[in-house]
Amino acid sequence: NSSFIALIPKLKDPQSISDFRPISLIGCVYKVIDKLLANRLRKVLTHLIDERQSCMVFKVDFEKAYDSVSWHFHFYMMRRMGFHERWISWIKGCITSASVSILVNGSPTSEFKP
Repeated sequence: NSSFIALIPKLKDPQSISDFRPISLIGCVYKVIDKLLANRLRKVLTHLIDERQSCMVFKVDFEKAYDSVSWHFHFYMMRRMGFHERWISWIKGCITSASVSILVNGSPTSEFKP
C-alpha cells in the first residue's frame, strides 16, 4: 500500500508549499482492493442510505486526517453497526499499511507513514 505524491504547481512561479496541488499516485493492486471494498460497502449501506439519495461521498482531508480521525471510534462504530471482524481487519490493513514517498524532480524521497 505504497503511494507517491507528486506536487503539481497551481501557479506559474510557486513560492510556498500551498502553491502546489498534491496528486497521489496509487498502485494498481491497491486500487483494485479499494474498488472491491467500496462495492461491498455500497451493498451493505443500502439500508442506511435513503433510496432517494443519489450519491454518497466519503472524503478524508489528508492534511489533518491522521491528527483528527479517531480510527478506534470508527472501528467501534463499525462493530456496533454489525460489520464482520474480517471486514474491519481489511479496512485496518489498508490504513496501517499505508506509506508515502514525495516525488521531488521525479525522484522519490524515503518512504514515511502518514
